[in-house]
Amino acid sequence: MKPAIAMGTALGGGSSSINGAGTDTAGEILFNTGSPISGTSPFELVRVTFNKTYNTTPVVIVTARNSTAGNLNVWVAPTATGFSLMSNAAPPTFSNHQYFYFVIGK
Repeated sequence: MKPAIAMGTALGGGSSSINGAGTDTAGEILFNTGSPISGTSPFELVRVTFNKTYNTTPVVIVTARNSTAGNLNVWVAPTATGFSLMSNAAPPTFSNHQYFYFVIGK
């Protein structure tokens, strides 16, 4: 079962999804930004919520899948129940971002 995903509040709408057969341990995040993008740094881009809680906070590795994602400096803020994809810079308006994620934990 795919984890839940929600857009960050600063992204001015847009859409987000977990592509294909995404799970609590691996998958692909897709999101499109809307306009206008507002707020202050750091920006929460998307928030992923796992189906099951991990016993401890897992390690989450995210890699860019397209050039738009690769041009944005991001980091992961994990918890035992999910993770947020964060950035100090606002992504371009009306842009498409694709990331692979891998979760290591128990």
